[in-house]
Amino acid sequence: MIPPSLITRLETFVRRPLLTAAVLSSAVVLLAGCSGSGDGSNDAATGTNAGASQPSATPAAAAKLKSGTDLKPLLPTIKDMPKGFTVVKDQVRDTGGDIGPADKLTPVSTPNCADLDGNSWSLSLGGSSAFAQTGFASKDGSNISIEIDSYEGNVAQKIMTGYKKIFTGCKTYKTKGDGQTGTEKVVLKPGLDVGDASLHAVATSTMFQGGITYAAVKVGPQVVTVTWSSQSKDLGAKGVDLATTIATQLQS
Repeated sequence: MIPPSLITRLETFVRRPLLTAAVLSSAVVLLAGCSGSGDGSNDAATGTNAGASQPSATPAAAAKLKSGTDLKPLLPTIKDMPKGFTVVKDQVRDTGGDIGPADKLTPVSTPNCADLDGNSWSLSLGGSSAFAQTGFASKDGSNISIEIDSYEGNVAQKIMTGYKKIFTGCKTYKTKGDGQTGTEKVVLKPGLDVGDASLHAVATSTMFQGGITYAAVKVGPQVVTVTWSSQSKDLGAKGVDLATTIATQLQS
C-alpha cells in the first residue's frame, strides 16, 4: 500500500475557448464600465456577510478527522453529473484508510492569481493529512474538480483564511491565451448556508468564454473545494450545489 504522504493531489489547469473577435471587443467595453465588488465581498469569503444566512453549528460527529476512505463515498459520481460529462480518471484518487503526516502548510503572502485558472488555488496551501478527489469533463471543454481534505488541529481554519487572501488579492488579473492578453475578473459572492465557514466566487474573462465558479466549505477539520469551469452562461453555478451537498453529508 502506498503511504498517504506519497499520494499527491492532481493539479489541473482549465482554459476556456477564446471569445470571437466581436464578443471580445464588447467584453472589453463591459469590463471597463464595471466597478469592483462592494464592501461585503471580504465577509462573503467566509460566509459571514450580511447577505447570507448564518450556517448551522457543526455537529460533534464532523469533528473527527476523516481518512481518504471515509471521504471517498461523499464525492459525487458520474450519476450526479449533467449529461455529457465523463469521469477524468487521473483525478480519481484518495489517501486510503490511514491518516498520514500533514503536508507543509504554505502561508499566502502574494497570491499566484494564475492558480485560479484551474483547481490549483485549492491545492496551493498544503497542510492536508488525508484527502479524496474526483473530476469530470465534457466535450465542450467544461471541467469540474472536487476534493475533500482533512486537516489536523486548527489547520482547516488557516486554510480558509488563506483561500480568502487568494480571492481578495485576485479581484482582477491578466491572463494569456494564443498570444493574446485579457483580464480575468473575480467576484466574491455570499457564502453558503452550510458548514462553519465558506467561500464562493465567480470568475469571468474579457478573452475566454463562460466562467468559473469556486466554492470552499469548512466542516470541522474537513474542507470541501469545488472548481467548476463552464462554457455556458451559467458560469458553473452548479458548483455551489455540489459543495453544499457534500458539506451537508459531512455534517450528518
